[in-house]
Amino acid sequence: MLEFHYNLEKVLESISYLLSKTKNKELDILHLIKFLYFADRESIKEYNYPITGDSYSSLPYGPIVSKTFDLIKSNQLSMSPFSEYIKRDDKKILLTKERAPQKLSEADLEILDQVYNKFIHYTPAQLIDYCHNAKFVPEWKDPGTSSIPIDTEDLLLLLGKSQDEIKAIRQMIQESEITNSFLSKYEA
Repeated sequence: MLEFHYNLEKVLESISYLLSKTKNKELDILHLIKFLYFADRESIKEYNYPITGDSYSSLPYGPIVSKTFDLIKSNQLSMSPFSEYIKRDDKKILLTKERAPQKLSEADLEILDQVYNKFIHYTPAQLIDYCHNAKFVPEWKDPGTSSIPIDTEDLLLLLGKSQDEIKAIRQMIQESEITNSFLSKYEA
C-alpha cells in the first residue's frame, strides 16, 4: 500500500495558518479536518504530494485526515510542540498564539488559501453533503457507523494519475524515506 510520510510540523503549521485566517481564530473540528483533507487532495492533484502526508479514511461525515483526526480527537494537541499555539475547546480548535509558517511552502499556502476560501462559508451540513457527493468526492464510501480506509493508490487514480505517475510517486516516497532516515541520524 502506498503511504506518504506524515509530517506533524506541517500539519500543525497548516492548522495554525488556517486558524489565523478566521475572524475569531477558531474553527470547528469538522471544518478543520475537511480543510486539511481537501488541501492534501488538491496538493496531490497539482504536485503529486500532499501537504500533511496523512492517511485518509471515509467516516460517516465524509473523508478525513486520519492521523490528524486521531490527534485532535484524543486531545493530544496539548502534548504537541505547538501546544502554546493551538488548543482544543470542546468541538473547536483555537489559535492561542500566532506563528509564521516555517515548513509550509508558498504552494502549500496557496492551496490552503484556495481550500479555505472555497469552503469557509459552508455550514457543517453543506460540507457533509459536498463530501457525500460522488461527483465531487468519488473516493468517499459510506462506512455506516464505522470507518473505511481510503486507499492512496485509488485516490491517485481518481485524481487522474496514470500508472506511470503512480510508480514515480512511489519511487519519490521511497527516496524521501531513505533521505529522512539518513538525516535523522545526524540531527541533534
